[in-house]
Amino acid sequence: MALQEVRKTIQSELSPRAKAWLKANHRLFNLQVESLSAESKKTLDELLGYSPLLRKCWERKEAFTTWYNYSPNAEAATNGFNRWCEQGVV
Repeated sequence: MALQEVRKTIQSELSPRAKAWLKANHRLFNLQVESLSAESKKTLDELLGYSPLLRKCWERKEAFTTWYNYSPNAEAATNGFNRWCEQGVV
């Protein structure tokens, strides 16, 4: 997953403590935000605070997941995907 590649790049630039915290909690990035507990959401927010790029990549992943999960038909899916693509790359 591209988000994990960004995380690894960011991780290499952090202090040892922050690096360890990010590595220990890297699986949070793979889960949908609505499936996380309050504690996990707090941890995720802290991790995303390490880098604006990391946050932006995660937000794009969440937007893609929302589009994918909630498209009621092919036309809506196509329109949603096109809007997602128009948001551009990070």
